[in-house]
Amino acid sequence: MGSSDQIVLGIDLGTTFSVVAYVDDSGKPQVIKNRDGEPTTPSVVLFEDGGVVVGSSAKDQSIVSAEAVVQFVKRHMGDPSFRFRSPDGKQYGPEAISALILKSLKEDAEAALGRECRYAVVTVPAYFDDSQRKATQDAARIAGLEVLRIINEPTAAALAYGIDGVSRPEHVLIYDLGGGTFDVTILRVANGELDAITTDGDRELGGKNWDDALIGRVRGQLEANGARGIDADPNLVQELREKCEKVKIQLSSREKASVPIAVGSKRFNIEVLRRDFEQDTEMLLQRTIALAEGCLDAAGLTWGEIDKVLLVGGSSRLPRVAEELERVSGKRPSRELDPDLVVACGAAVLGAKTPVPVRGGALLPVAAAAMPEMQVRDICSHSLGTLADDEDGVERNSIIIAKDTKLPCSVASDFSTVTDGQTSVRVRITQGEGDDPEYVKHVGESELTIPPYPRGAPIRIQLSYDVDAIIRVRVIDLTPRPPRDLGEFSISRNANLADDELEALRRRIASLASS
Repeated sequence: MGSSDQIVLGIDLGTTFSVVAYVDDSGKPQVIKNRDGEPTTPSVVLFEDGGVVVGSSAKDQSIVSAEAVVQFVKRHMGDPSFRFRSPDGKQYGPEAISALILKSLKEDAEAALGRECRYAVVTVPAYFDDSQRKATQDAARIAGLEVLRIINEPTAAALAYGIDGVSRPEHVLIYDLGGGTFDVTILRVANGELDAITTDGDRELGGKNWDDALIGRVRGQLEANGARGIDADPNLVQELREKCEKVKIQLSSREKASVPIAVGSKRFNIEVLRRDFEQDTEMLLQRTIALAEGCLDAAGLTWGEIDKVLLVGGSSRLPRVAEELERVSGKRPSRELDPDLVVACGAAVLGAKTPVPVRGGALLPVAAAAMPEMQVRDICSHSLGTLADDEDGVERNSIIIAKDTKLPCSVASDFSTVTDGQTSVRVRITQGEGDDPEYVKHVGESELTIPPYPRGAPIRIQLSYDVDAIIRVRVIDLTPRPPRDLGEFSISRNANLADDELEALRRRIASLASS
């Protein structure tokens, strides 16, 4: 099999569920079922007997082995302080846990397709920052995958919906409410071109918040009826979560549902009304609407200028979501494809159009010949800048690349040394809005040596986002003639793994038996 025959997987690495897809020879995206015959794989990992279990079996086992199970890890991507301790005392960071999920998806795809799958396009929430995107890339590398592209989830969804084929320009708002994150993106689409205009989101807002609200209501009723010691039993806490998740789904089609559960020697049957659940979660819903309307303002558009509202993410199935979106937008939201599967399918579409590296160049996957031409232009979701002293000597955040700039992009800004005889330049890279250093994320830094120039010697900092919104930095010393390029350098990312740590984790994860 030649490199051009390679299949590029599209992977939606989700907070609660993950999906893998590919494009077949006819040019159609197909979801690959996992080893349990399911199209979605719960993003849950169980550690047992020196090995791991991923998916539905791990989720089912969580009720009786809560301390051996880890889930919702996507919310911790890019957080170096997160550690899960397995029953044998070993610790795993978010990249390692995510790698186990990705490894399982890769193995399922290879079993279903009967061939090795080395390449993938992986999706991330549009609002993921550099450290979170880099952590996702690292997780894939640990799992034995080469990531050809990182694509924002709403953009992937738009590709899967096929809106690239519309004949006249349209503005499309994608409302993506997943299990753990929320994104909203506005795109302009016409004649095979898909242009993202603006995006916003909240990585701490998703279906899990609705689950937590329901759990809070049920827990309150349990305690009002005499239940005690719920928090002391982690297996009971997990059972309560599992049953509330099921009730949430039931309330999408029913006006009431019940949570049967035993606490100690007492059995309870707690009834929940849909109207009470919707009242408890109305503030969560309005947070998503506020973010959507903020995107409209940033794009200079009104709801009346939006031609289509697409619902993405399993939590967008909540009846109140479509009801409120129709009220504020004046148009019925679209669910043309399964909101759980559409993101992975879109990633597969992009994968089929992305060249695979070969010796001496790159070749398109064979499936590309059956697909229409398309052009995708995504945007950066965070401004990119550096810390520098202002005229009064006060340290400020200086934005160099503005939020919503088209990817890839590169912008330079000139600064100067602050003392006579200064022999080094400390470059500190930030992501975020505003000039207050306390309210932006400090991505990383590097220190470069320069000759001992007088105060005010000019230094040019050139920041770039690549097509995956990963940061690159170049510094140019403007004093010599011609200017001296100090080169492109890698910032020391405080939140991400070093190369030697990645390789060690890759070997460690490969040695774990999975089922």
